[in-house]
Amino acid sequence: IPKKYLRHSNDELYFEENINKKVFKTLGKFDTDDAAEAAAKVARQHYNDFISEIKKQKDEIKICKYYGLLASDGDNMGEWLSGALLSDKSDLEHFQSKLSAALIKYSKQNQALNSPDGKYIYAGGEDFLGFLNLKRAFIITNELNTRYKKETDAVFSNPTEKIKAGTKEFTISAGLLIAHYKEPLSDVVKQTLALEKRAKDAGRNKFAIQVLKRSGGDLICIYPWLTKDKEDVLPILLEVYNNVGKLFSNTFITQLAELHNSLDGILDKDFWKMEMERLIKRSYKPGSAINKVEEINKFITSLNKLWAIDNDVTNFL
Repeated sequence: IPKKYLRHSNDELYFEENINKKVFKTLGKFDTDDAAEAAAKVARQHYNDFISEIKKQKDEIKICKYYGLLASDGDNMGEWLSGALLSDKSDLEHFQSKLSAALIKYSKQNQALNSPDGKYIYAGGEDFLGFLNLKRAFIITNELNTRYKKETDAVFSNPTEKIKAGTKEFTISAGLLIAHYKEPLSDVVKQTLALEKRAKDAGRNKFAIQVLKRSGGDLICIYPWLTKDKEDVLPILLEVYNNVGKLFSNTFITQLAELHNSLDGILDKDFWKMEMERLIKRSYKPGSAINKVEEINKFITSLNKLWAIDNDVTNFL
């Protein structure tokens, strides 16, 4: 479509469902409905040609209608910079200089985020806000936390120098919101920042993930970055996500939710774990893998690691 006919465009046009007369009348300079329909018809043909070319290289193409928006912020940064968390403030200026240099290095690394992984909106100091490709969202979020810890820990030549009042390390809290592309962006940003705050309010050094479903019934969970055995939580969540639907039917989630709703407050935690394992075994898809027992046990182990973090049924589901 010649640019002179469009006032502006947007990412809606990546989806064939939006290449129609109604949308084009909104985006374009068309005097009549027929002119808008004619333009949409041409655009649909271009779209189909584009998809056909891609399919020559790839059998299946599906443009995801959801994306991630991540916000993160350093915990207790004001107290660190003021020296309130230092056991020895005699060389505070030197400490502030080293910490500032570490945060600058960290932010520059975050500014390298680019397609296809995502795109940063703001990355300054310990603060970050950026769009994430859902296929890489959990991995990028985990890398951001790992990178922050690496750069800030380097501020101290001796870890014992920073011990005071129970705060023994630099940490960040983050909120990852998964939203449909039709959700108003201003609302998505506002809810992402609120989600980050929820992670902080839950005790800091945590991440919160929320899914805004078009059908309603938003999902949210809050976890620390590490399990009790110091294992990264996000890769475990990613493994569980990848297996649900592929090796295991999601019916076990529905059944666990129904059990929780009917027996909330009565169900013994150990019995809950036993029932979870029973339902997972039943949800295994026949022929999903060569080694059925190994795959089931591996999946149960991953879920038990998440369950062991806080034994919170609502958070777990």
